[in-house]
Amino acid sequence: MVERFLKEVINEKDTTRSQHQREKVVELFKSGRGNRGKNAWELANAAVEFVDYYRTSDKEKALDSAMFGSGSLIKERAFEVALAL
Repeated sequence: MVERFLKEVINEKDTTRSQHQREKVVELFKSGRGNRGKNAWELANAAVEFVDYYRTSDKEKALDSAMFGSGSLIKERAFEVALAL
């Protein structure tokens, strides 16, 4: 379930950056805010937490991306994939 989710949500080319992103989402899935690594809903929550808090260190870019840019697309896709799992 986790690998399928990551493949469909973090669909960047297989680069070091995308690998780090996947690892961070897995970490947040297991022990992020309110997560225990149990179900698809927690995967979606991990992706949202990643986008909102860890994807970039530039706070202005992070907010814009999370609300209107590529981060919002990742969050939308995360919910779609979680519902399909």
